[in-house]
Amino acid sequence: GFVVMMVLLLPSAWPVLGIAAATLLSQLIRRRPLVKSAFNFGQMVTAVGLGVAATHAVDSPTVTLTPGQLAAAVLGAAVFFVVNTGSVAAVLCAMGTPWRSALVDGIGLRIAVAGTGMIVAAVTALAISVYPWALVLALPLLVMLRYAIGGHFEARRERFRLRCLLDTTLDAHRQTSPAEVKRFILNSAALLFRGARVEIRASEAKGQELGSPILTAGDNSWLVVGERSHEEPFDTADRGLLEALGAVCSAALTNATLQEEMLHNALYDPLTGLANRRLLVDHLEHAMRKGARDGACHAVLFADVDRFKAVNDSLGHNAGDQLLVLIAQRLSASVRTSDILARFGGD
Repeated sequence: GFVVMMVLLLPSAWPVLGIAAATLLSQLIRRRPLVKSAFNFGQMVTAVGLGVAATHAVDSPTVTLTPGQLAAAVLGAAVFFVVNTGSVAAVLCAMGTPWRSALVDGIGLRIAVAGTGMIVAAVTALAISVYPWALVLALPLLVMLRYAIGGHFEARRERFRLRCLLDTTLDAHRQTSPAEVKRFILNSAALLFRGARVEIRASEAKGQELGSPILTAGDNSWLVVGERSHEEPFDTADRGLLEALGAVCSAALTNATLQEEMLHNALYDPLTGLANRRLLVDHLEHAMRKGARDGACHAVLFADVDRFKAVNDSLGHNAGDQLLVLIAQRLSASVRTSDILARFGGD
C-alpha cells in the first residue's frame, strides 16, 4: 500500500529512499542482528527499486493522476510483491521448508491482503492529489492497516505452530520404539523452529541455546534447540513451544518403551533372555513355508537338562535358575547369528 501511494505522489527516487529509511529505522528499533538487518534492507530496497522501475517504464505519474498511471502503479506494486515473496520463500527454503510450501501456503490470503492495500493506497493517493490535507488522515489509516495485517499473519503463524504441535503429539504416540520417537521429535522440532539445530542429549542447554527436560523412567535427558541459523533470539512463545515438545517427547518415549517391553516379554523368556515357545513356533512355521517354496532344509535340535529337578530340590530354585542362565549363555555363544535359540519348556 505504501509503495503505491509513494509511487503516485512522489518523484521516482523518493519511494526508494523513503522505504530504505523506514526499513533501516525499523531494524534499528528491533535491534536485529547485522546479517539479518542487511538482508532485510537489501531485500526491501531491491523490491521497491524494481517496482518503481516497472511503474515508470509503463507510465510516469504526473501532478494530475490518470487511470493509466494508477494501473502502472499497481503493476509496480505487483512487481514489489513478487520480488518480496520470492525472497522470503528463498529464505524459508534455505532453512529447510519445502519450496512448494514456501511459495504456495497462504498465497491466496497474501494476494488478497496485497490487493486490498493497493486499492486503499490508490484511493488515498487520489484524495491527497486533490486535497493535500487528507495526508493527515491517510497516514494513521495505513499504519493501522499495516499493524492489523501484521497481527493477522502472526496469528496465522501461531495457529500453524499449534497445528504442527497437535499433529506431532498424535504421530509421536504412534511410534513403536524409543528411537523412532526421538527421530520424529527431532524432525518436528526442526520444522517448528525453522531449521535450527535440534538434538537430544544428556546435558542441559548452554548459552543462547533453548532446552526442555525429557523425563522418562531411568533416562532423563534434554531436548535442546541451538541458536537459529539467522541468529534471531528466542522469545517466550518459543520457550513455551519447546516445553510442550519436551512433554510430548517424554510421554511418547514412556509409551514406546512400555510397548517395546511388552513385545519383548511376549516373545522372550524373562529368565534366560532366549526366545520363548511362541517365537520359536513362529520361526518354525516361517521356515517350513520357505522350505515348501524353495526346497530348503532346516533342522531342529531339542536339548534336555538331565536331573535338573534334583538341582532344584537339593540346591534350591535360585541355583536352578542360575544353571539355566549359564546354559543359555554357553549355547548362545556356540550357535550362529542366523540360528534361533529358544527355551521351549521348563528346562
